Amino acid sequence: MEGMKTNNVSNNKENNVDLPSKIEKTNSQLESQNFISDLLKKPPTTKIGTFSNDELFVSDLLTLRPTMWLNDKIINVYMRLIMESDMSSIYATNSFFYKKLLSAQNNEIHKWTKNVDIFSKKWMIIPIHLDNHWAVCIVNFIKKTVSYYDSQGRKDEGLLNIILQYLEAECNKRKSGNFSGWRVQHVDDVPKQNNFWDCGAYVCMYALYTCKNLKWDFSDEKMPEIREQILMESLNKKIREPPALIRNRMSLQTSHQHVLLIESAAESQASAIFPQDRRDSQCMAIALYAVVIMCSNDQKNITRRGMDEIIKEGDAYYVSCRNSFKKIPNCPKKFLMSSSDNSVESPPTNILP
Repeated sequence: MEGMKTNNVSNNKENNVDLPSKIEKTNSQLESQNFISDLLKKPPTTKIGTFSNDELFVSDLLTLRPTMWLNDKIINVYMRLIMESDMSSIYATNSFFYKKLLSAQNNEIHKWTKNVDIFSKKWMIIPIHLDNHWAVCIVNFIKKTVSYYDSQGRKDEGLLNIILQYLEAECNKRKSGNFSGWRVQHVDDVPKQNNFWDCGAYVCMYALYTCKNLKWDFSDEKMPEIREQILMESLNKKIREPPALIRNRMSLQTSHQHVLLIESAAESQASAIFPQDRRDSQCMAIALYAVVIMCSNDQKNITRRGMDEIIKEGDAYYVSCRNSFKKIPNCPKKFLMSSSDNSVESPPTNILP
């Protein structure tokens, strides 16, 4: 459950902050992480900048801290960023759109989209604020569906019908076409929250993953990282493009008639991310790990980033196997590894306090 109310803050120029041109979270850019940490320590009234029609303050960014409730400004900015990532295919409303529909102010709603032909898009995102909870409706103009996503599994037929009626009125007013074949649905086979504070972050991911056709791979455990992602993308005013999917088949034919090459990962068993004394030794462990992962997942959703993770996890599996040899009596020394090999790269720490 998340609150929508934003804080009233003064627009004091002394409290404004200048952002660097681009902020990224990488292992080699600790300065960016330090900047964000320092930024969140500034007074809540410190102005971050203007994003579309929304002015963001430190108080807004603080709602992205773990266990906090995302406010309407963060939701609206992120919906806008998703839309701007593909203006030809995506249209996103703000969180006040549905409230106007409820108040039967259709004429005012039509003014909001008077310069946009929503039926020329593929997607329309409508964030929904329900008192103390966030949900989202996503319209697919290609499939003629209005889908409701709720991280608590709630259902609301009335809400879906209100949006469907709006679309029909919009179609009749602007296109004078035949509004038929449309259907509404509640989408259940998606990640769900198991707490009381992450529904806003789930809404952001439902919108992003649906419009970008990504595999549902997020959960409560990933929410701290996702909140950081939303924060940095909001500061950068740009959605980080998802990794391109690895092609299942390439045009390059191998010496075997029915074997084609699969696009490789960016890393390899010889990469410098591994200690020198075990590079090029983990091929069987990595291959075995890759076979298990690729057979248990839809290969169409394997990305280059995913392949890099497979190589890292395969290397960790190799380390585990080598360590297990220590328990075998009279095991040849060549199968044993030094204690320096026991280290596996630890994940980056969260930058949000």
